[in-house]
Amino acid sequence: MNSFFNLPANFFNKKNKYLVVASLFGLGYFKYYPKIVTAFVVTLLAIVFGYFGNSLIVFLSALLIILSFFLVEQITKPSSLKFFVIDVATGQSLAIVIFPHNIPLMFLSFFIFSALTYFKPPFIINLIHASFKPNTAIIMDDIIIGFASLILSSLLAILI
Repeated sequence: MNSFFNLPANFFNKKNKYLVVASLFGLGYFKYYPKIVTAFVVTLLAIVFGYFGNSLIVFLSALLIILSFFLVEQITKPSSLKFFVIDVATGQSLAIVIFPHNIPLMFLSFFIFSALTYFKPPFIINLIHASFKPNTAIIMDDIIIGFASLILSSLLAILI
């Protein structure tokens, strides 16, 4: 059977509790482009949560940052880090945090964030990995790309 998810049979086992959250309840196991799928889901959720006010999006972004730094330290097997997508959710939430009611700008930010995530500029990645511990660098590159996406989206919005 062909499936979009590659979830292991024991995924929701108690031993995997950190990985379940770090993979955003299985999005990290998506077969095709899990990081872009995660960024898209975060954008859709932000559209829904945006109707409750910008403060909810800011709160959820801060919560994702805290969770990311906690979870990356809990996952000790390097093979499990390839399913770690909460860092992408953190970066995307930062990229759209100031656009709570502007859906076109949220999607513009999504496309910019996805492009920067997929084609990560090597000089930025090398600088981040030289400046931080390996586990922290995994999160910091998406946070920096999230802020870069926010700035580029804002500049394009001004120019258009």
